[in-house]
Amino acid sequence: FIRQHPGSYVALERLQYRLRGRESVGLMGEIATHYNSLSPELRQSRDGIQIGQAIKNREGAEVGSIAPDFTAVDFIKKETVTLSAYRNQKYILLDFWASWCAPCVADFEFLKETYLKYGNDNFEIIALSKDEDRRAMENAIKRYKIEKWTQLSLKETPLKIEEIYAVTSIPVKILIDLDGKIIGRWRG
Repeated sequence: FIRQHPGSYVALERLQYRLRGRESVGLMGEIATHYNSLSPELRQSRDGIQIGQAIKNREGAEVGSIAPDFTAVDFIKKETVTLSAYRNQKYILLDFWASWCAPCVADFEFLKETYLKYGNDNFEIIALSKDEDRRAMENAIKRYKIEKWTQLSLKETPLKIEEIYAVTSIPVKILIDLDGKIIGRWRG
């Protein structure tokens, strides 16, 4: 439809729908091609500009890309964390989660085992909670004993980290190598 109707607002709507989908990161080449085939008027519309920015963000979150940098404050340790500070020192596993997300909670045992095995070497987990309720996040961290690794609250972070990493649902895990390159991405 998008190819056949590049000037239609319905085409723009369909493209927005594709971007919101769980599989959007793996389809960024196709989505960008469709976006570029839209009429200039649609690309310059408010929604068109937002879609263009979303495509740019998501392209930087694909496997093989250098991980977008961010700075935030650790929820537990109250220390400033900058992703790029780990470069050439540690592999990083970004874990997007929430206390109300059953699949996220189910992953904690695996994460604890992995952290126990590799955490003292060149590996760190940076957990990014989508919880709106600070107490729910604190309780989950204590209940599941996951306070050893870095804990960030997306609600309390000025940068929209979930947008720059194209996180449309949780759980999502992103593995970053020593050079700062995304080498793995898993969801669900």
